[in-house]
This record gives sequence, C-alpha cells and structure tokens, in this order.
Amino acid sequence: MNNIFQRIDCNFIPVSNLQESITWYVEVFGCTFSWEEDTGYAALHVSIPSEGINKAHAMITLTEAEDFNPLCFYKNGEVHPYMNFYTKDIERAHQVLTDKGLKVEPIVDEGNLKFFNFFELNGHYMGVCSF
Repeated sequence: MNNIFQRIDCNFIPVSNLQESITWYVEVFGCTFSWEEDTGYAALHVSIPSEGINKAHAMITLTEAEDFNPLCFYKNGEVHPYMNFYTKDIERAHQVLTDKGLKVEPIVDEGNLKFFNFFELNGHYMGVCSF
C-alpha cells in the first residue's frame, strides 16, 4: 500500500502575540524563522534535516489567536505534554531552558529514555525527550 502522506507539514501552536512568540521561539529554542503572513501565521524550522532519526525535517507554525486554552491533556489524572521535542543532549537542553527562566520539571531517567516537561511562553505544556 502506498502512503498518502510523506510527512507532517507542521504543528500549529496558538499564541497571543505573534511577534513576541517568534522572537521567543528563535531566541529560546534556537528555531530558524522561515516566513510570516500578515494574517497571523509564522513558520519556524525546528530542525535541520540530517542522517538517522533526525532525518525528517520538522516545522512549527505559530498562529496568533484571540482565544485559546494552553495545549495539554490529562492521562491517569496527570497533565501530559501536547508535543515532545527531541534532543541529543537532554542535560544541555534542560539547562538552557532553565537558564532562560522557563518553568522546567526535573529530568526523568528511565534507562533508554530520558525526558522532562516544561511550560513555554504561552502556557503550553511541552516535553523534551532523548533516547
């Protein structure tokens, strides 16, 4: 069977202030600005295509919205991140986000998997993993 999709194009992230969020994602996460529309959308590159697990290219689209609930959901009564970012160096990622003043939870080490969760500028609950 042929796949009808080749990749996820982007993940839409609602934000309250597009310009402030573009700056924040570029300065804090190290994303690369791609484009912006006057209709309240801006695309950012999260990764650069490379070999192995990072082979797929990832983008996010910040979408200025007048009303939204921060992204998260609940599993077994606990808040769960809506999306995960992958890193090769979880300790460095944790330190960078902590140094930038984010509310960052401790790293959980499950052997082959390490992860932590944090809240970004607009209150979205997100995660970082490494394996």
